[in-house]
Amino acid sequence: MDDVVFTPGAADPYIDWAAAASLSGEDADELATPRGDGVPNLIKFGSNIAGNLALTGSNMVLVPDSGESGIPWIGLVTEGSGKVLAIQYLRRKDGAVIYTPEFTSDLKIWSPSGSAETTQGINSTWERVTVKDAPPTGAKSRFGRVRFSKP
Repeated sequence: MDDVVFTPGAADPYIDWAAAASLSGEDADELATPRGDGVPNLIKFGSNIAGNLALTGSNMVLVPDSGESGIPWIGLVTEGSGKVLAIQYLRRKDGAVIYTPEFTSDLKIWSPSGSAETTQGINSTWERVTVKDAPPTGAKSRFGRVRFSKP
């Protein structure tokens, strides 16, 4: 009789992350905020934040150019002789999360960034991504965000 070999499919890294944080049931849902900090699990997972950590103040936002954990940083950077809005965020290299940086002038209509991104490798799982806004002519105010979703 031939041996039967079972090869499981690729594991979902989100499930492993939730289990490591002792999240189960509704608390393990991607949109849940079981730690009461208002940050959904999927954003924590996609930002290299432990699922059992409640975020507050300074431990919440990615430190630009050096951070290895934290929600996206949004701020002004020097570009030529002026300043532009930029977003810096961590991105999983395994494709377990889809990251969509977006910009707007009115907080109503968000558009995916049309600018080139720059990346900096951190390790085999993570990279740091920076996207600079390319505002339309005459824009007085600009806002940015990163939308997180599952593939």
